[in-house]
Amino acid sequence: MTEIVRNEGREAVLLVGGGSLCAAAVPLLLAAGLAPAGVIHGPRCDFVAEAGVPPLGRDADLARLRRDFSRAVVTAPHKQAARLRHLLHDALRELGFTLVSAVHPDARREQDVLVGAGNLIFAGASLATGCRTGTGCVLRAGACLEAGCRLGDHVHLGEGAHLGADVIVETGAHLGREVRVDAGLRLGKNIFVPDSVHLTPQTLPLYGAGGEQGERV
Repeated sequence: MTEIVRNEGREAVLLVGGGSLCAAAVPLLLAAGLAPAGVIHGPRCDFVAEAGVPPLGRDADLARLRRDFSRAVVTAPHKQAARLRHLLHDALRELGFTLVSAVHPDARREQDVLVGAGNLIFAGASLATGCRTGTGCVLRAGACLEAGCRLGDHVHLGEGAHLGADVIVETGAHLGREVRVDAGLRLGKNIFVPDSVHLTPQTLPLYGAGGEQGERV
């Protein structure tokens, strides 16, 4: 299982990737007691602030910025871009950054829950006993994991997504808003499930891996 990161104090954190997820992550980090220091944009993206946090550089500047910052979180968009997020996490690790996880104080974690490095867990999310998340997972507001669920690396759960007990979601999966997954199912790598779908043993075969996008935002 991936490394576990505990957040203490308000050490500055770089946000790697702009866009809607980055803007949403700013108040999440603040609520979790972390200090967003600046946004790192991709090479062809607009050099703009996100939710009041200024741009500090682009991907090529990360090695230089490592002299002044030790912590980072990937906030690049997830939708059909898990491979890109994976590459960014690897690059940050190679440069010696600590991957920070931000867990909102209004998220609920029961006993024996392990949260991986670089997670963003929003208000109202809940993880029941025995749940595990991998590196770089995103659990939007109200996402619910019943007991014993397992998430691979770079999994995205949209707002209000609900996983039944003992569901396994493999690396790179993207589940949209209000997706429901029956207990005991296993979702394969890079599966893409649009909003409001109910996955059962009968409907699961209808959904396959989503495409990958390589653009940095």
